[in-house]
Amino acid sequence: MKDFITEPATKFNFNPSEFVPFKDREVCERVRKMSGKELEKREDWWHPEFNVKVMMNPHPVLIATLFSRLKAASEAGKTFTMILGNPEPETYIPLAQLINYFKVDCSKVHIFAEDEWADDQGNIAPITYEAGFVHSMIKYLYEQIDPKLRMPMENVHFPTNANINDYSKIINGHNPIVAHEYLGNSVEGKDVFIADDIISSGESMLDIAYALKERKARRVFCYATYGLFVNGLEKFDKANEDGYIDAVFSTNLTYRTDELLKREWFHEVDCSKYISYFIASLNHDVSIGNVIDPNAKIKALLDRRNKENA
Repeated sequence: MKDFITEPATKFNFNPSEFVPFKDREVCERVRKMSGKELEKREDWWHPEFNVKVMMNPHPVLIATLFSRLKAASEAGKTFTMILGNPEPETYIPLAQLINYFKVDCSKVHIFAEDEWADDQGNIAPITYEAGFVHSMIKYLYEQIDPKLRMPMENVHFPTNANINDYSKIINGHNPIVAHEYLGNSVEGKDVFIADDIISSGESMLDIAYALKERKARRVFCYATYGLFVNGLEKFDKANEDGYIDAVFSTNLTYRTDELLKREWFHEVDCSKYISYFIASLNHDVSIGNVIDPNAKIKALLDRRNKENA
């Protein structure tokens, strides 16, 4: 999927589910239309120190709070998480405009839809539902942020029929992986190369390595362009010690800790030369096609290795 699809807006008619204790839709509609003064009226059963204050316009306070915290986290290079409740464009649109105006980097921002509508069978409303929490969050916040500044799609979290059972178990921004299923041919006695764009925690890569070894793969090599290892190196140490992975390759295009560089199983792929090729091509206003085309480089490498082994 290249982008979220929120248009055209749709209806989502439903009856309250069985677990909802009150199902009178007329009464629910009347309560929904109650005024602020009615909601502030004290009830006899309220705690003496409990009060309700309905503000005529709470949005400026909410917008200022969200933006100031988001901006501070971005400037400090920290992850920032927003759990967003009601679908309210009045908050989302100005917040996005502030982000764009002050050019706040949201690459480390995670946004969660706190709720979403569902029908009496437990089916979650689609993101196209015009009154949906997710529909509003994506349409009026995510899509209003400059694409150069907005958070990655994988940092946008919302309940679906697929993840609803584990939605409350988000760990480090991700739902737990239920299972990996291998659909390829036999790997028995073969060397296997696992490639990914990034090693974050490394959980997925290690799970695949374990599954391949169970299928009697001979050696397992792992590669990722960006090796972050955000949860440390211990799991990779153990996987290497236990014979599940033979080596991990990653580039020098991101920061590598001294501890990582000392690991015998880690091999750095130096991309300095290719970065210089990119810079030279751009400076001379020529195509970078020859730089990114791997065919000639692979052929030259194989020819060289064949001559060495002849």
